Amino acid sequence: MRVIEKHGSSRVIYREGNDSYGRFILIPAVFLCSLLFAAPVTKNSVMSLTKMENPGSDLQSQITDSGSHISRYSFLNRNEMVLDNDQETLYRFYRKLDSLREGKKSTVTVVQIGDSHLETGQLPGMVRRRLQTIFGNAGRGLIYPYRIAEGYDPLDMRIMSSGEWSYADIRNTKTRILFGGSSGKELSPGLCGYCLRLESPKAELTITPRTNENGESSFNRVTLISGEDFPLPEYRVVHSDDSREAPVMCQEVRLDKFTYSDSALNSSQEHRMITELEKDADGLKTQGAESSGIPPYRLLEAEWNNPVSSVKLDIRKSRMGESGASLYGIILANENSGLFYHAIPVNGSFFDQFNKHLLFFRQLPALHPDLVIVSLGTNDSMIDFRAENFYYQFRRFIQTIRHYVPGADILVTVPPDGFKSRNPGRKQKSENTDLQYVRRFILGQARAWDYAVWDLYKVMGGAESMQSWHEMKLSQNDMIHFTGEGYTLQGEMLSYALLKGYQAHVASNNP
Repeated sequence: MRVIEKHGSSRVIYREGNDSYGRFILIPAVFLCSLLFAAPVTKNSVMSLTKMENPGSDLQSQITDSGSHISRYSFLNRNEMVLDNDQETLYRFYRKLDSLREGKKSTVTVVQIGDSHLETGQLPGMVRRRLQTIFGNAGRGLIYPYRIAEGYDPLDMRIMSSGEWSYADIRNTKTRILFGGSSGKELSPGLCGYCLRLESPKAELTITPRTNENGESSFNRVTLISGEDFPLPEYRVVHSDDSREAPVMCQEVRLDKFTYSDSALNSSQEHRMITELEKDADGLKTQGAESSGIPPYRLLEAEWNNPVSSVKLDIRKSRMGESGASLYGIILANENSGLFYHAIPVNGSFFDQFNKHLLFFRQLPALHPDLVIVSLGTNDSMIDFRAENFYYQFRRFIQTIRHYVPGADILVTVPPDGFKSRNPGRKQKSENTDLQYVRRFILGQARAWDYAVWDLYKVMGGAESMQSWHEMKLSQNDMIHFTGEGYTLQGEMLSYALLKGYQAHVASNNP
């Protein structure tokens, strides 16, 4: 028997026995759980996962390849396809990429926060692929079973579930059951903008990443971001070829409980921060964020010696009514040095909806972000837009990010061009001119608030350019959202801008 980690009176213990399973017990505990593991995928997949990449070896080739794809679309504003104000504001991030290339740092993390434009995963997926090809693939990163919450899982993930779950999100904190009504109770949405709570005595989650463009989808570490009473699951690793389950020894399981002291701010500092943010609201406050009553969270991490391609989580509650049996996020990782690119899409979200929920910001440090990309604003411009209210909500969001992850640089993307309905029936559409006010605010505050900007609105062609995208079958008929090809093109353009910015940093610091 050996102790993996100790937290107060609780310990996570690994017990070695005569069988080929590893058992993990939380003491004191009200449940017992065992972990069953399967054989690795294939010899080739193990070699591809464990070999050390040579990050940075093909920076120029990726820029050239991305630029070649973009050049096929003549209506794009190619000359504006760069980041603004990045050499100063993203300097720390660029230096961390330098350290990764030099072998002085094992991982660098990017987190992109957005709305339905990120939901399918095609936009962030393209950026992830370009960056990981150069800097190394540390894993798929943050995922969430959105379909349980009546949303859409990203196209590169297959997540199956059983059992009964309730859910809430930043748009509506009333507890809801899948395809059911509201219970009237409230949940606190967390890192992914959602909260899932297990209502039945047991449930299963099966997670299977689909093979990406690089032919890699394996992982050997799963981290759950959960409520403090979430049961330790039994893990069953599924072979990709025939779904057999065979035991294999597990490396270790770690348990980390995050309390208020783990935040960048303590409770009194947090209260002062909220007070300061409210001072100049000028009567615009709709609902303030509360710093009290926010549940603590913890990380449950399981790690295998060898890579696997699918995992099944068997979750059993020790007693009914556990208030903390909540799930906020899942992270898939491998043992490579390289880059994480996490995407957090919340369909239909506004800046003010994030601002109301401090648990989202409190859990953000769990990802250890080096760069936060903010891709919101489309929905803010669609309904009852007020410039002064947008200014306040946008400022508050940026400042709260800075308070909780002070070590991260920030890049803000200007929302794309689009139309809005003239009537509830959506039969008549007009150019969304309020997007120009959103763009003006984002560009106008970049230097004062110390963030970089990627002006997607101008890059895609400016006002009424959505029509050109629609004619090329790059946008959907609502003239707000894009097709798969359209989102992939945006991912190409964003990765091109990021790589060009980093290339300029390398040139200026290595004459």
